[in-house]
Amino acid sequence: MILLQLIVYLSCAHGITAVAKMKAQSKESIAVTFEGQKSGTTVRFNCSLQRAPPSKTVQFLVNSITANNIRLYQGECYLTHKGSPCSLFECQCSKDGKRYFWTYEEAKETFTATCKARIKKGCNINATIQFTDTNLAPHKTITTTCETTGNTDGTDSTSGTMCCTKSSSLLLLLCLVIQLQQKIGRELLNHL
Repeated sequence: MILLQLIVYLSCAHGITAVAKMKAQSKESIAVTFEGQKSGTTVRFNCSLQRAPPSKTVQFLVNSITANNIRLYQGECYLTHKGSPCSLFECQCSKDGKRYFWTYEEAKETFTATCKARIKKGCNINATIQFTDTNLAPHKTITTTCETTGNTDGTDSTSGTMCCTKSSSLLLLLCLVIQLQQKIGRELLNHL
């Protein structure tokens, strides 16, 4: 992740200050692999993420409706709909929060299933698989590209340039240079 922050304070004889902040954007590709194995009306799902979601939670959807969430909390796996720890055959998750397993009962002959995780505000990753009467073990790997902006803690922040001038042409010129640096910085990082 690339995060650049430039803060410039400029003063003139009249106490006028200009502050410029530049936060660069970068892109991060994150893969999710989702697979299922159907036997009768029972399906065993496996959702593997390249990077653990910060909440250590994945959402399983069946026909676009949330069926369950699994969360890793203090080293233990929980079904959030029940609020109870997972039993061995019901659900599991890896200690690093990158792999989640869930057993779904009452599966229909044909349906779609989705594994979804929130990586950060504005960036969700997911993969959807289709079960049919002839495809009992579908799998899919999807790579999602997330734009990274703002603070490193996952919160968003507004960046921009504030220029306050009182007929100081030097200060106005410096503010214009800072704005140009912001634009060039964003353009360069978009090509990385």
